[in-house]
Amino acid sequence: MARKIGKSADDIYWIQEVIGNANEAPGIQPRNYLGTGTVTQFDYKSDLNAKFKGKIAGLKDLSMRIGDLSQNPNAVESKDANVFVPNWDTARNDGAITYKNGSMYALANAFMLAYDYGTPRLLSDYKRLFSG
Repeated sequence: MARKIGKSADDIYWIQEVIGNANEAPGIQPRNYLGTGTVTQFDYKSDLNAKFKGKIAGLKDLSMRIGDLSQNPNAVESKDANVFVPNWDTARNDGAITYKNGSMYALANAFMLAYDYGTPRLLSDYKRLFSG
């Protein structure tokens, strides 16, 4: 792909969607993709979702729990993490924080943009107003 557009692969910002579910094969865990770009940090999205719907004070050590390799062998360091509130897949999942949550959605996105962990990615989505 890089050659086709006349670029070096090192000049392209790669975001790799790797879920990192413990039930998935060891070969498809986020840590295996860190040499070629950032990886999606699904643990960030899940933790943010749970804390915003529970006890928001639990977010105070978020970066340590999901980004500190000394505490979590599956952690993704901040420089390698791509974070989001919802993404194109999770925006339509039951229980995800989406535009339907109004001010909670706005606050979760503001938190993500202000919190010093990962590269934030905002979802620009739409609400279907009619069917047909």
